[in-house]
Amino acid sequence: KASTLEAYTHQRYPFDRLVEELDLHRDVSRSAVFDVMVVLQNTRDIVDFDIDILDRNTVVEDLGPAVSKFDISFDFREVGGCLSLTLEYNEDVYDRFLIEGFIGHYFDFLAIMLDNVSTP
Repeated sequence: KASTLEAYTHQRYPFDRLVEELDLHRDVSRSAVFDVMVVLQNTRDIVDFDIDILDRNTVVEDLGPAVSKFDISFDFREVGGCLSLTLEYNEDVYDRFLIEGFIGHYFDFLAIMLDNVSTP
């Protein structure tokens, strides 16, 4: 608790100054703080979709190329009664095969969770 309270005294310390004073050797084309972002947007959308969440053929959709701000970002959203995932990745770091593997593991994880709803 004391450490956290002490940290508040430095909360206005400019990030750019921190990076400069740490004299980090970094690639300016990449984020200075983290490479992976996970977001949960749990605000309810009005749109309600009637889909089978574990049907890979209807749920997974390639939205085409985009500029990714991070090496990989997972954006989860509650859409109706479902959980939607938008995944962006930097093609210089990850390839499509690995990303498809991530998505496959995600579906496997969901299936296991749904089969074991009483497990914390």
